[in-house]
Amino acid sequence: MHGIVLNLRIIAYKADKILSYEKKTKSGLLLEKVIEQLRELFRSCVQDSRQEGDTSRKSSILFLVNQLFKIYFKINQLHLCVPLIRTVEKFNIEENVTKADHVTYLYFLGRKKILDGEFKGAVGCMAKAFVECDKSQFKNKQLILIYLIPLRILNGVMPSPVLLEKYKLTQFSSLVEAVCTGNIKLFTQTTNSQQIFFIRSGIFLLVEKLRMIAYRNLFKRVWLLLGTSMLPIDAFVAALKLGDSEGEGADSDQAHCIIANLIHSDMVRGYISQQHQKVVVSKQNPFPSIV
Repeated sequence: MHGIVLNLRIIAYKADKILSYEKKTKSGLLLEKVIEQLRELFRSCVQDSRQEGDTSRKSSILFLVNQLFKIYFKINQLHLCVPLIRTVEKFNIEENVTKADHVTYLYFLGRKKILDGEFKGAVGCMAKAFVECDKSQFKNKQLILIYLIPLRILNGVMPSPVLLEKYKLTQFSSLVEAVCTGNIKLFTQTTNSQQIFFIRSGIFLLVEKLRMIAYRNLFKRVWLLLGTSMLPIDAFVAALKLGDSEGEGADSDQAHCIIANLIHSDMVRGYISQQHQKVVVSKQNPFPSIV
C-alpha cells in the first residue's frame, strides 16, 4: 500500500503541474482527488479497532499522515494538519512505527510549530528528528538543520563551523557571526543576500527574530566598553548608527524602542530613566543567558 500511495501523490503533483502549465485544468485538481482518497483510507485505518501491530491498519496511520502533511504544505493548507496531529496524539501512534516515518512526522510537526510560533516545541521536534535520522540520510539531516539551526540560535546555542561545513549550510555562517558580535550591518546584509534561501525554506520570519539577540549582544558590547551600569541612550544610538547600512538611520526613538523590547523580553535586566536619558542595568547579571 505504501508504494501505491507514494506514487499516487507524486504522479498527481507532476500531472497537476503539467496540466496547469497547459491550462487544461485548474491548479491542484488531481491533488485534491488524492487528498479525498487518502482521507478515506486514513479514516479506515483509524476505525480499525484491532491492537496495534504490523498486521493492523493502524500501523499505516503515521505514513498516511505524513503523505497528507506533504500535500497540505505543498498547497499551503496547514490548518488541515491540526486534526491529523490530534489523531496521532490520541492514539499514541508515534509508538511502534518505523524510524523513517517517525522522523518525517517530527520534521513536519516541527515546521508546523514554527509557523504557529511554538518555538520551544519546534526545537524539541527538530532536535529529536535530527538524532533519529539515519547518518546515511545526508539530505534529510540537512533539511532538518535548516530549521534546527535558527531555532537553537534563538535559544542561545550557536552551530559550530564544522557542522555548517559538514552539511553545506554555510549560508548561516555570517548570520551566526552577526548575532554573536552584535553586528547589525552584517545581519542586515546577510538577511538580504540570503533572502531567497530563507523565504523558500520558510524560515525568514524566524531568522528575523534573531535580530533582537544581535541587538542584545550589541548593547552588551556598549556596556562592556563603558564599564558602568548607567548607560547613556546616545551611546546605543551611536552604536546603532555604526551598524546601520545607510549610516544615519538610527535615532533616539528607535534606540528607546529596541531597549524597551530587550528589557520586556528579559534579554536585558534594567530600566530606562527618561529623566536622565539613560538605561540603568542591573549590577548583577544584567544580560541573562538566552534559553
